[in-house]
Amino acid sequence: MSRSSATSSASLSGSSSSNSSASSDAVPFDNFYWVDLPTHAREAAEKLGYTRDLWDNDEDGPLDGKPWSELTLEEQNAANVLGYDERNWNMTTPHFDHLYWDDLPINAFEAAEKLGYTRDLWNNDENGQLDGKPWSELTLEEQNAASVLGYNERNWNATDTLQFEDLYWDDLPLHAREAAEKLGYCKEVWDLDDGIPLEQRPWNELTSEEQNAATALGYNETEWNENRIPRIIHSEP
Repeated sequence: MSRSSATSSASLSGSSSSNSSASSDAVPFDNFYWVDLPTHAREAAEKLGYTRDLWDNDEDGPLDGKPWSELTLEEQNAANVLGYDERNWNMTTPHFDHLYWDDLPINAFEAAEKLGYTRDLWNNDENGQLDGKPWSELTLEEQNAASVLGYNERNWNATDTLQFEDLYWDDLPLHAREAAEKLGYCKEVWDLDDGIPLEQRPWNELTSEEQNAATALGYNETEWNENRIPRIIHSEP
């Protein structure tokens, strides 16, 4: 977001007051440079961990991505001043994917570690240990960590975070291999991309355990019934 002095000056002149009224709290402060922020907005930004460099370069603050429920009352009040409430704060997704491991804010760094990421995995844009695991199978701690990185149940399950189609059996993460075994796969069948008997059964005839296993491998009901296999024939190594 650009914060031009011209834009911010115009916005300031158009606001009724720099006091913390409902009107001024709704001002889109992201159009302001740090030096142009009203005093109450700058104080609120500081309480949320922003500095002049972070703000003017449109970089994430240390609390960006932290769920509203985990903010202190003082931090929530500061967020209110900048125009946030619980709904739009939690809808805001930090863009951590452009940051290297050493540049992650501390809350994102700790969250990534809880999800099994390491510096090498993160910096090389490789999958973490839990990528592809259904949200319902994550622990509460893992779900909270995913929330810090901008995920909720809907977008976690919708994101194709693990590309199983290019993995051999021995390279599958443990939870994916266990899911494949529950569906009747073995090393030879998987590596040769052969079919399994369950592939001919409609989704509603699968047991709950089989549906959960299929979900772990990237299927949903529509894809399963259309027999769209989320893998391709492996090329020889």
